[in-house]
Amino acid sequence: MESGYESIWFLKQPSKAVVIKALLFVIYAVSLCFAYIRILSPMYSYALLTYKPNFVKLIISIGLSLIAILLVPADKNKPSTYLYFIYFTVCYIPTVNYYWLNDQPTRYIVYVTICFLLISLMLRIKIKAVRIGMISASVALQILLVVLVVLCVYLVYKNRGIHLSALISDLYGVRSENNTSGLLGYALNWCAKSFIPLFLAYFLLRRQWIGVAFVSVLQIILFLSFGFKAFLMSILLIIGVSILMIKPNNFKEKWLLVLAAGNIGGVGLAKGISTQPIFLFTYRTLFVPSQGQFEYYDYFTHHNYLFFSEGKIGRLLGFQYPYNETIGRVVNHYIYGPSKNSNGNTGALSYGFADLGVWGMILAAIIIALILLAIDASTDKLPILIPVAAMSYAMITLNDVNVLICLNSGGIIWSIILLNLLNTVFRYDPRLGSGTERRKRRKVLLMIPERHFYA
Repeated sequence: MESGYESIWFLKQPSKAVVIKALLFVIYAVSLCFAYIRILSPMYSYALLTYKPNFVKLIISIGLSLIAILLVPADKNKPSTYLYFIYFTVCYIPTVNYYWLNDQPTRYIVYVTICFLLISLMLRIKIKAVRIGMISASVALQILLVVLVVLCVYLVYKNRGIHLSALISDLYGVRSENNTSGLLGYALNWCAKSFIPLFLAYFLLRRQWIGVAFVSVLQIILFLSFGFKAFLMSILLIIGVSILMIKPNNFKEKWLLVLAAGNIGGVGLAKGISTQPIFLFTYRTLFVPSQGQFEYYDYFTHHNYLFFSEGKIGRLLGFQYPYNETIGRVVNHYIYGPSKNSNGNTGALSYGFADLGVWGMILAAIIIALILLAIDASTDKLPILIPVAAMSYAMITLNDVNVLICLNSGGIIWSIILLNLLNTVFRYDPRLGSGTERRKRRKVLLMIPERHFYA
């Protein structure tokens, strides 16, 4: 068993495996730079995604990356290890590369590095399992599945059905006509980002293919009605992570290979077939959030912090929001001029900077660490595949949304509650058989390595 942190493991076991893992990090970083220089910068220079390399900052980025990588968690019995790695590779590695590729401020990347180090260190905290004492948890989950179906049908009905023809011609037009707000908007996010990912991961683990198809169709219907491509991509993400987690011992290596292959493959396709893959993956998922972080940093080094006034917390504390439009539009107007009429989202850490400066970033990092620790505490009896696959979408979302929004309207709180219910099912449900029978069945049907999670 591998435990502790990469630094300890690296020093105590210098071997071929260490060299391979280091090489894969290099390959991933090089693939990011290759995609940026060859395709993204020439294609999106109008959006200030320019190539202005600073090689002194390249050396700084290498040093900061080494420190952060050496402290990446390595305890393979904790879901937080894998979820943190997903977040680290889609947020930190692209950001630290964008920093030198486009000559961005050193101070901010140091702040980001400190935040990731803080999360890594907090994940060393030993916590006790938190369990919901419900023997009938399986009934509660069945009821929630019914509620999910009813909510999805009602949401699509309220949004005037499926807009297939409009989606083909005008995806953003479909989004602008969304007929959900208030509680319905919350319900949409909870369904797409919490309920469906968890049930999809569960059905994948149990190899209940009808269930897999059913919840996937629900997610596709939500995409066809509301036009959010992330809903559609989440299915591929959860299925892909589930496949990688069949043998979790080398999950990190496989995940880095997938990311690098996505970047390089996107460059190849962009040269002669389609720019959509590199747009959706390397540009929109990896580099746009990185660019947004530095844009928010630029804006809020010259303007007052928000003090959480854009949300309910700030209003409860008596802070008044100073703008008449969303902060994403305000920042875009500042960076690109008044003609830029779009909302510039950014990640959890830079939203933290917008609210409270570097202390807001540290607060956001602490909340992210607490989320990961809560997932560990809620899943001690679950096969590790379920929480990792179910929460992988949330980890990607943290790179593009305020962490407080992810907790509330983004459904992370709901996800943790659902994971705890499912944890109770695996602890008490007699249909899962005795511990020996369960372990035997898992080995035969699932071929997933043992995790010490049965009572």
